[in-house]
Amino acid sequence: MGFFIALCFHFVLHRYVSIYPSLVFPAFSDAPKIVDEVKFPDVQLYALTNKDHSIKLSKETFFSNLYADHANFFLKTISKRESGYNKSALLRQRRSAFISYAIGQLRKIYPNQDFIGLELIKANRYYSVKKGHLIPPVIANQNRTVIYFNNEN
Repeated sequence: MGFFIALCFHFVLHRYVSIYPSLVFPAFSDAPKIVDEVKFPDVQLYALTNKDHSIKLSKETFFSNLYADHANFFLKTISKRESGYNKSALLRQRRSAFISYAIGQLRKIYPNQDFIGLELIKANRYYSVKKGHLIPPVIANQNRTVIYFNNEN
């Protein structure tokens, strides 16, 4: 039985090798070549206690009802829409719903702390394949968005 499966696999591979050379030679595939560093976007979340102090929040605990992958997309969308929330009544309504959610979550996590807003920092993070660890993001490549809870900018 094993010989028959190997014979079938050899037939399929021999028949389609001219059409799909990446089956035999992976270098011909469309997969990106990872040589030195891998770049991927990341969003960090901070709670602002006053103008000079902030606390880094875990996305998993802050968005306890979302998957971790969805939290990054959600935070990117918020930072993208924050500059133009006054243009639409629907965006103002969604922003106020998010602010009330954020205040409730912060009161659960830190019950004895008062917060004035949230800060979202988008940055490209790099993973070094040679060294095998994350490289800290460069400050020049960061994009900061601050959401104040009392609408003062």
